[in-house]
Amino acid sequence: MSEEIQMVEVQALYSIKYNGKYYEPKTVFPMDIETASKLNDQEPAKVLVLEDVELSEGNKDNSEVKELFMQLDNMEESFADQLIEKGFDSFEKLQEAKEQDLLNVKGIGKKLAGKLIKEISETELG
Repeated sequence: MSEEIQMVEVQALYSIKYNGKYYEPKTVFPMDIETASKLNDQEPAKVLVLEDVELSEGNKDNSEVKELFMQLDNMEESFADQLIEKGFDSFEKLQEAKEQDLLNVKGIGKKLAGKLIKEISETELG
């Protein structure tokens, strides 16, 4: 009987090779929890675990995604809720957001959108 492998979302802190692919620092990608745990426990840590939930859409808990978004200084709860509703259901997807995506959120103007884009690109959540 095969066991289902639990995956987590991680951010590379250094250049690493995983499953035949190279990931540059700050890249967010899925990794099996066992490998992520080993790499996270090394000194220095090679990856930062962003989510301790399985990444399949059926199991993704939006409250945990919202909690990640709320770690951003300029993020408000209503903004996080709207972003999740618009399909930004992971930090990786939020990092890919364009200014126009954020301007479509009620309450976010051009100035705040710019601040959020800058903050998202510079933030390592965990």
